[in-house]
Amino acid sequence: MKRYTEAEEEKDIQHQSAWHN
Repeated sequence: MKRYTEAEEEKDIQHQSAWHN
């Protein structure tokens, strides 16, 4: 399993937020 860096996690969160919009 790949370990998320904070930057990658934040990007992923923004990505999910975009999907919800």
